[in-house]
Amino acid sequence: MDKTLRFSLLYDYYGELLTPKQREAFSQHHLEDLSLAEIAECSDCSPQSVHDLIRRTEKLLEDYEKCLGLVARAEQARVLYERIKPCLPDREQAEDLEKMLQLF
Repeated sequence: MDKTLRFSLLYDYYGELLTPKQREAFSQHHLEDLSLAEIAECSDCSPQSVHDLIRRTEKLLEDYEKCLGLVARAEQARVLYERIKPCLPDREQAEDLEKMLQLF
C-alpha cells in the first residue's frame, strides 16, 4: 500500500487519539501537502521541530495500528465482501452486506 494512502487511513481511524497539535501538523503535511517550512511558519517554530513532530505522530499512528489493528480488519472485511458479493442471490443482500462493511 502506498505510504500516503496508509497514513491517510491510519489518520482516519486513529486521528482523534492525537493531540490537537499532532493532528494539525500531520493533517497539514499529509492531507494538505504543505511543506515543513510552510507548517513551521504557521506554527512559529522550526522546520526541524515540525519534522520531528510529524515523524513521532507517524510512529504513534503505526503503534496504534499495531495494537488495535482496525485498518487491517477493515481491509480483511473488504476482501471478504468482494469474495462473497458474487455469491449473493439478490442485490438487496449485497446492499445489506455493503452497509455492514461501512461500519468498519
